[in-house]
Amino acid sequence: MKLNTKITITYIIISTLLFSTGGIVLYNYIRREVDEKVDWKLYADKKKIIKASKDSCSHRDIRSMYQTGSMIAQRYVEINPVKNNIIYEDEIKDTLLPTFLFGEKTETPYRQLTFYTTVNNNTYQIILRKLLVEAGDLREGITNSLLYVFIALLIVMIVTNFFISKKIWSPFYKTVDKISQYNFAGNQLQKLPNTGIKEFNELNNAINNMSEQIMKDFINLKEFTENASHEIQTPLAIIKLKLELLIQSENLNKEQSLNIQSMNAAVAKLSKLNQSLILITKIENSQFINKEKIDVKSEIEKIISNYEDLIQAKNIQLKTNLDPNAVLNMDQTLAEILLSNLLTNAIKHNINKGEINIDLVNKELNISNTGNPLNCEPEKLFKRFQKIHRSSDSLGLGLSIVKSICDFNKMKISYIYQNERHFINIKL
Repeated sequence: MKLNTKITITYIIISTLLFSTGGIVLYNYIRREVDEKVDWKLYADKKKIIKASKDSCSHRDIRSMYQTGSMIAQRYVEINPVKNNIIYEDEIKDTLLPTFLFGEKTETPYRQLTFYTTVNNNTYQIILRKLLVEAGDLREGITNSLLYVFIALLIVMIVTNFFISKKIWSPFYKTVDKISQYNFAGNQLQKLPNTGIKEFNELNNAINNMSEQIMKDFINLKEFTENASHEIQTPLAIIKLKLELLIQSENLNKEQSLNIQSMNAAVAKLSKLNQSLILITKIENSQFINKEKIDVKSEIEKIISNYEDLIQAKNIQLKTNLDPNAVLNMDQTLAEILLSNLLTNAIKHNINKGEINIDLVNKELNISNTGNPLNCEPEKLFKRFQKIHRSSDSLGLGLSIVKSICDFNKMKISYIYQNERHFINIKL
């Protein structure tokens, strides 16, 4: 989830909770105010009725009292004589009374005040009612209006926050974009500009300092790798030359000759190991940046011709199905190393009179060969110094180099073993 989206969602949740809480509080406040207005009107009518009933009380009877109450409280009044002269406390409450509208019975809400008064030594129960439909309509109208206002404010706030946040965070996204495109094997990262925001400036300064240090470390590592390669290869070449001279000496017995040959093979292996490790380091440090279009079919055919003698020596049957339009955009040297290592691996770990199939179709390269099962787990096959079979002349770096080249060029490589065959698939 993007940061701007997460901030917007957080604002939506917080705003919804605040608006909901505020809406509930405001609704209850409006309802209480409306109810207080209705109650005030009921008590005002009560005072008027009591006052009117006390005036000229000698002429008052229940009919005249009802007429007086109806004039004051319109038709929402009910007067009942009470046999005893006990005066009860006032009672006010909401109630529902049946109403017939268009031939249908409905329940209508009222606010009802019940009180007692004495006229001419007669006690009367007087019930005043106020229709709550108008008050309810008022509450509903006010509530709906506020609800619409809250929704409009919420939408405006969300949209505004989204665009404002997007604008404020734009320097951050520009920084991320530059970092994602930065290749420390190439030029140094351009200085990130001043954004006008303190936190982003601190981030950009930290990245600028870090990129400078990374560039220095990379240059130092590159120089060390090149120097180490040169310095190691020179004494190894001298040792190899001296050993070859010793082998040609006539004064050696058989045991000495075998020991020198063993030493010569070890030096050759050490030299090859040094070159392979340096190659992996250069690949992982992105030092092969000169990309060009490679004709894969032509490159495979050239490598096959180079290994034709090895293929014939093991009586291996080679079958190819190569797409002439397949093209790779990568460094020429890496392409040669990749294809050469794959074919060498298929030959070296094959059986006599075995088979090798090379298929290049739909931007996929499949190389399969007969051979014995692995002595390691398939997921460890592409790790360094992991050998398919325990062979003294194998460094265990061939497929590791292949994996490094594939990763560097964003190609996917996979391996399976089934039906006594090794299958390597590369999605170009």
